[in-house]
Amino acid sequence: ARGRFVIDSMELRVKRAPRIDTEITVPGDKSISHRTAIIAALANGVCTLHGFLPSEDCMHTVNAMRALGIRSFVGITYFKENMNQIFTRYFTEAGFDVMAMEGIDVPFKDVGRLSGEEIYAHTKKAFLKHPDAQAIYMLGSGWRLLKTVRLLEQDLEVPVIYALACKLWDVQRKFHVREPVKGYGRLLEELP
Repeated sequence: ARGRFVIDSMELRVKRAPRIDTEITVPGDKSISHRTAIIAALANGVCTLHGFLPSEDCMHTVNAMRALGIRSFVGITYFKENMNQIFTRYFTEAGFDVMAMEGIDVPFKDVGRLSGEEIYAHTKKAFLKHPDAQAIYMLGSGWRLLKTVRLLEQDLEVPVIYALACKLWDVQRKFHVREPVKGYGRLLEELP
């Protein structure tokens, strides 16, 4: 029956409320924030997100950058401008100088198809506009980066920070493990 719910052996009856005219602010939620970010990235036009809750991935990144002594970086993304502004604000509020947040012009569904050469060229071009940056941050986990990171670090002489490396670094740190991993960036080689 409508308005009747049974939970375990307890019965609840719900009556229709008169019209409610109010606004409710709920705390940010990681899953909803993540889905909202994806929808905003796919949307045409401007999307304004309120109550966005950055995920644990963002905290891994902040902690990893701090461990490496990074204070400024150039962000490389595959998101549209509105999402780049949200992440710029997040990292600025965390104390970093975000010198740029440069999105690559590719449909979201095609990010995984970008070649290492395309990622390298876009990243290098963006970084060279801000050569005083101390690092490069690759925002998002859809990049195919593993072979590109080493080349970028060698050529541009700054660390390249990306989600997978930050997660691996954080797991080792939490479990008090020091097993450097060569070939996937300074963060995993040095384990600061």
